[in-house]
Amino acid sequence: MLSFDPMNGNDQKTGGRAFATRVVHLGRDTGPLNPTATRPDGQGRPVAPGMQLATSFSFGTADALDDAFEHPDEAYCYARISGPTTDQFANAVADLEGLDGGVPFGSGMAAVHAALLGAGLGAGDTVVSSQDVYGATHTLLGTVLAGQGVRTHLVDFQDVEATQSLIARVRPKAIFAETVSNPLVRVADLTAIGEAAQSGGSVFIVDNTFPTPYLCRPAEFGAHMVVHSATKYIGGHGDMTAGVVAARADLLPALRLVARLTGATLSPFDAWLGLRGLRTLELRLVRQFANAMAVATALAAHPKVARVHYPGLPDHPHHALAASMFGDRGFGAMLAFEIRDGGVPDARLVLDALRLVLPAPTLGDVYSLAMHPASASHRGLTPEDRAKIGIGDGLIRLSIGIESASDLIDDLRQALDQLPSRH
Repeated sequence: MLSFDPMNGNDQKTGGRAFATRVVHLGRDTGPLNPTATRPDGQGRPVAPGMQLATSFSFGTADALDDAFEHPDEAYCYARISGPTTDQFANAVADLEGLDGGVPFGSGMAAVHAALLGAGLGAGDTVVSSQDVYGATHTLLGTVLAGQGVRTHLVDFQDVEATQSLIARVRPKAIFAETVSNPLVRVADLTAIGEAAQSGGSVFIVDNTFPTPYLCRPAEFGAHMVVHSATKYIGGHGDMTAGVVAARADLLPALRLVARLTGATLSPFDAWLGLRGLRTLELRLVRQFANAMAVATALAAHPKVARVHYPGLPDHPHHALAASMFGDRGFGAMLAFEIRDGGVPDARLVLDALRLVLPAPTLGDVYSLAMHPASASHRGLTPEDRAKIGIGDGLIRLSIGIESASDLIDDLRQALDQLPSRH
């Protein structure tokens, strides 16, 4: 089981300070990481970020307002365009990712859509994506973008040679990858994909929702944009919905234009909750990663479980790759398992029998969650398409929280024990 050493352990030194320090102080209006901050005479400084709820901003002169509309990235004038609290949040995430800036969105899927549009995709263009990408992203590529004349090539990113060959052949305008896939927790070789993207001049977009920048920073592997469903680990408490695209400076104007014109606006309150979530991100993840390893190990030994998908297990096909990419910080808190000879009725029986783990269609919260991908995240795919990417009817995805690992294991065991003896 992973342990945490506050003097060394899992800390990453980036930007001169450890990750644990930076998540606590990033996003503060007047924190120690903002040395230019000043305070009015006789007034104290807030130790937590404020929340600016205004939908519009006034100016002293008509010329000043006109200038704000002319240069929307330099002044606040209307909340759909930008706002102080939402910008604080998105830029804090971008800072942790090692990128130049962040653009906030109202959800993770809004961020995915914006990243693809911000890459300049239009009629006649091509995108290459992993075949086992998140179900909603898969459907977005196959419906909305396809309807706009964008062609998508799906490939098994675990087959590096086939992936590089396809990229070299079709020379896509954009490549979309997930650091860790949903729900089968397959680890993408970002180094190989990034090199192929660079050689072909493609915009490399990576969804880093599962690992977070604590575990992996895709920009270090050549990613131009990094997408987050901040609803998940960054928020961490199941009470906010948000997305962020962190990007290199040259891509930020296009992303901001997409945000302004599509209106997929993040609310200041959700952004403020995201800033709050960042402050405990490392603490939560360290516990969740350790719990996930314990749960995965226990499930792998259960007679009614045919297979456990978790890169922390030594027999996982991507264990060595994950270890090389993630270092000693862990292997994430997401896992999936297959019920032996199981189908939809068996999966639903297990979900119904859970007493502590909550059946819910989300992940990354402090409480543990279970979900049946075939009837939730990937229900929009045909059974044939699900089978092609390895999502069977007996697959259950788990998002491990911060509860006692032994309690979680006991709950999963008693639920599995409800299955008929034929298993």
